[in-house]
Parts: sequence; C-alpha cells; structure tokens
Amino acid sequence: AVPTLGGAERKLADSPYWYPGPRYSPDGQWIAFSRGANQLAVMPRTGGDIRVFSSGLASTRQPIWMPDSKRLLVRARAAGGDRLAPEWYVITTDGSAPPEATGAVEYFRELGLTEANPGGWLGDRVLFTGGTTDRWHVWEIRIDPGSLRVLSKPRALTSGTGWEDHPTAAANGTVAFFSGTYNRDLFGLQINPRTGRAEETSIRITDTLATDSWPSVNRDGTRMAYSSNRTGEFQVWVRDLNSTAERVITTGKTEKWGPLISPSGKVVAFTERPEGQSIVYVVSAEGGEPRRIYVDAMPIDWSPDEQHLLLLEIAKPNLRQRVLAADMATGEVRPIVAHSEYEVRGALFSPDGRWLAVPVFLSRETFQRYLIPFRGVDAVPQPEWRL
Repeated sequence: AVPTLGGAERKLADSPYWYPGPRYSPDGQWIAFSRGANQLAVMPRTGGDIRVFSSGLASTRQPIWMPDSKRLLVRARAAGGDRLAPEWYVITTDGSAPPEATGAVEYFRELGLTEANPGGWLGDRVLFTGGTTDRWHVWEIRIDPGSLRVLSKPRALTSGTGWEDHPTAAANGTVAFFSGTYNRDLFGLQINPRTGRAEETSIRITDTLATDSWPSVNRDGTRMAYSSNRTGEFQVWVRDLNSTAERVITTGKTEKWGPLISPSGKVVAFTERPEGQSIVYVVSAEGGEPRRIYVDAMPIDWSPDEQHLLLLEIAKPNLRQRVLAADMATGEVRPIVAHSEYEVRGALFSPDGRWLAVPVFLSRETFQRYLIPFRGVDAVPQPEWRL
C-alpha cells in the first residue's frame, strides 16, 4: 500500500502468487484479490491473515466489492460451462450462500464483446471494460445490488481508438481509467545450433500498428505463420522470410489463433474460437478452404513427415488435460498421452519422429519431462514412459 499523497510503500502480503487487481472494500476494512486460477482471498486492510476460499467456480477473475462490503462480483464460469463465455457471479466472502449468476453475459454476447471485466460498483452502476481484441472501452451496466436483476443494457462511457481499461469510480460518480495504445510486432534472434546461444542483435520482422502474435516458422526457416488483427479480427497470415512478401490465408468474423506451420511450410494448423468453442483447422499455406480437425483443443506440434498433428485438449473442470494425435490421412483423432494423477500440458516430436517429449506437472511450479514412444494414434501405457 502507498499513501495517496505519496510516501513510503508498505508490503501487506508476501506470496509466490500474483495478486491481480487488489481492491479495498467500500467500508475500507478489507482487501480482496484473486489467488491462482480458481481462488479468491480477503485480508484486513492493514495486512495480516489472508483468508483464501474457493467459490466452486472456474477461472475466477477480477473481484470487485459490492456496496455492502460483504459480497464480491467476479468474472468466472461455472464448472463444466463454456470456457470462452464467462459470466458475472456474486459471491459472499463468508460462504453463507452459493455463487449467484447475474445473467449479464447475455447482454455482452448481444453486443459482441469478447471480454467484459468488472471494474467498480457504485450504487446500481457497474463499471466494466470490454470490446474486441484491438479496442477496449469503459462501459457501465445497471444491476440491482439486492435482487441482482439487470436494470439496463450496457452503455459505452468512452469511445477512443485505443485501449481504455481499469476503471474506478469515486463516491461522487467521477470515473478514472487508463487510456493508451497497444500493438505488438514480431522479432527474430539467430541462434547458434551448437552452443544454443542467441545473437545479441534482434531482427524486426513485422512493423505495423496492429497486434502480431503466435509466430511459427517452418523447418528451413523460409516461411512463418502468425496471427494478426490488422484487418480487424485476428486472422492467420503467412510471410516469406526471404522476400518479406505476406498474405492473409483465413477470413471471417471469428478470431483465428495459435497458427502452427508444418515442417515443409505447405500447411498451417490453427484454432478458431466461435463462442464457447476452440476448433482446430488445417489450411493450405496458399489459402483456401480450411479442413476441420477437432473441437476443444489446440495444435501443438507436427510430426516431421506431416502425417500426424499433435493436439492439446482444452482444460476442463474435473478432467485432466490429454495429448491427442490426429491422423492427417484418415482424419482419426484419439488421445495418446494421459497421466493417471497429474496434468499433461504439451508434447514435442523428436527430429526423427519416433519420440515425444512430454512435460507432466506435479504442481504449479514443478514438472517432470518424459520420453514416450510415438505410435500414431495408439496410446502408450504409462509404464512405458521414460523419465
């Protein structure tokens, strides 16, 4: 905590977890914050004992206090609910009542908002930020704090061309928020294959006002696939790294993420995210009609011969993640790597295509790396894994 008019800072809590957006309660007695992916925490305003509790929801984020200083509004999703369509829930800090949904998500969907993060509650006004991938604005929606009934549709309070975020409101109704611009370019580093060391000077690859992300380079380094929102929604682009010529190879109003170019550079796998889903497609690097592969996964690696594509299943409540293999010739997709106790969060092919390197997470910070023989779409029993 730092005095409003300046002065020495004072540490209130010490923990390995990141506490995004700590908030004082309206009565000034408590501080609430997120702890990890699915937990919330409350502590006295002066620091001290931290009370951590689980709401029973998944992906709990952005806690803000309600006017009574006893309940929190959070962005979360119900266990087993749509991963990409979180709702707003009200949670009691003493656990005296189960989480209660506000139903506000239906209004966000109607407006086409990809995110809606609560920022502050004043009377029956809830400030939040939301928008598309390249523009965020400050909005308000009226919700009765007693019945939790939505009283009005969302109304935009700002309309800038950039990024407007983190709104807070004073008791007199004055709203403060952050405003800025945001873009991301792609850079490259040359790496010595013998030493593993990178050159000191980076090479700029893209230079736009948009957000370019998820670069994927083919085996000989001549082609790169990436996602960019320079045409509006995120689409997949392919760039010739020798001539710098580039082109967009996907279209449509839904976002395309995580492109993974094949070793030859002829095919690109990617994920499309319509509401509540994560669908894997493959498409020619020259463009064309995408071929649907699987739902609720993301591509993570190609086999060297491009006969198989590895997929990581999207995390779901009460279900450990698995690695799947898709046979590109037959279209068959089957789980091939799953641990009996811990999370499996990826897999990479060996250069000869005979082995998979698989990290198994024993806890949030520690993991073990296994070598597992690759047998196409056939699963390999756990006793055959090598540490």
